[in-house]
Amino acid sequence: MKRFSLFCLLTLLACTGLQAQSFREQFEAFDQNARQTYADFTVRVIKNYAEFVKQAWESFEASKPVPMPQDDPVPLVPYEEEEQQNKQQEKQQDQQKDQQQEQEQKQEQEQEQDLRQTPPIEDHPIIIDEVIEIPQPKPQPKPAPQPQPIVIPKNVVQFELYGTQMQVRIPDEPLRLANNDRNTIAAAIESLTKGQYTAFMEDCQALSRKHRLTDYFYLRLIDAAVRAHLPNRPNETQLLKAFILSQSGYKTRLALDENKQLLMLFGSDNIIYSRPYWTIGGTYYYADGDTNGRLQICNFAFPEEQSFNLVLDSEPSLTAAPAPARTLTVADEKHLSVTVSEDNNLIRLLETYPSSQIGSNPVSRWALYANMPLSNKARESLYPQLQALMDGLSVQDQLNLLLRWVQKSLVYEYDDKVWGQDRAFFADETLYYPYADCEDRSILFSRLVRDLIGLRVALVYYPGHLATAVEAPASIKGDHLTIDNSRFLVCDPTYIGAPIGRTMKGMDNQTAKVIVLE
Repeated sequence: MKRFSLFCLLTLLACTGLQAQSFREQFEAFDQNARQTYADFTVRVIKNYAEFVKQAWESFEASKPVPMPQDDPVPLVPYEEEEQQNKQQEKQQDQQKDQQQEQEQKQEQEQEQDLRQTPPIEDHPIIIDEVIEIPQPKPQPKPAPQPQPIVIPKNVVQFELYGTQMQVRIPDEPLRLANNDRNTIAAAIESLTKGQYTAFMEDCQALSRKHRLTDYFYLRLIDAAVRAHLPNRPNETQLLKAFILSQSGYKTRLALDENKQLLMLFGSDNIIYSRPYWTIGGTYYYADGDTNGRLQICNFAFPEEQSFNLVLDSEPSLTAAPAPARTLTVADEKHLSVTVSEDNNLIRLLETYPSSQIGSNPVSRWALYANMPLSNKARESLYPQLQALMDGLSVQDQLNLLLRWVQKSLVYEYDDKVWGQDRAFFADETLYYPYADCEDRSILFSRLVRDLIGLRVALVYYPGHLATAVEAPASIKGDHLTIDNSRFLVCDPTYIGAPIGRTMKGMDNQTAKVIVLE
């Protein structure tokens, strides 16, 4: 009886296993069929694209580049108590030289004593009605499934991206254009339905995931890979870039300039400074290369295409190239001395980032820098030292310590003298370069406060000047802004020596524009 029961159990398990295997095979067959159906749909779209290319292209005139916004720079301002102390010393010297009467000296000394007394910090609330919103970035688009080639390519091309060596598979027969007439371009596009660049695209996607590249730097990856694959073939390079990026889910357009040279345009919702652009369907398109004026554009839209997002919300993973460590010290408080390490390859990448604004809002450009996380290398070297200095302090004292360190350890200089134009820094760049102006200091301070103290921070823009405001407890008195019913205390990293809660002279909080950071 036991043997019979065991036999039945084994038979049942075997049948269940066969049934599970059958279900798995059916699912895999269904999945493969669905993928093939989707790939077939992609092929039909590409063929429609090729047919569209043969039709008349639309003429678009370039909009003039939007220049980097320029404000009259606000000079570095010492805190008023420091100015008073300097004046007191000068007066004392004058008193000794003039040998004034004892009574006059006594009166002057009494006046000086009054000046030495620091006025108490009082609450000065300002309600901010208009708060600039920064839209949340969309997830990167999903690439369209591509047809599989008859022969999987084995050849590879190697290239470098920001000091990181990479390679992708390339077909035996590279893309070629006999000329730039529309029928030839259409035929080349249709030839891509055979899947000879499927492996190329898959490898680029894998590299993007591995190195955690955001939209704009995926564009730079594709550019580097295609140029290495098709050296000295500018028209083929532009066509293949447009194809790979469109199949990766991004908005691209093909264009011909006045010299009949083929160009790829990429679409963004941001206005990139100092670059001409063409507006199509509410999206700003930029040539990935130098051009200007009127273009003939093939305005074919792929299904579910997305604009390139210029938000940097994560640190790319690049080959390490450590820069020399840098020590930043407060001259009159030697204990406020910390050493920070940066990576040259990350700095190279950040240098190529295009400064832009979201829509028509020029103030939004600083949020794009401020919301970038500090690199792991900088955090690992800097944060333990700052945290040790802050341990045991109240929130008020922690804020004052960070503010003094940013105010006094960095050398102030105007961007136009160093770079020839306004140039905002990511927090890593401020820690790397020898000079920093008001916007760089504010971006760095906002990063430190959010990471080390965990408080929300807003950037506060006055004409010609950028400061910060920190969401602080009501027990900490000082100038503060009311933003969405929350209390933000003014903290100015350029008002040298000023504690938290003090607004720089000449700055009007009533008219300030604010951006609450992530």
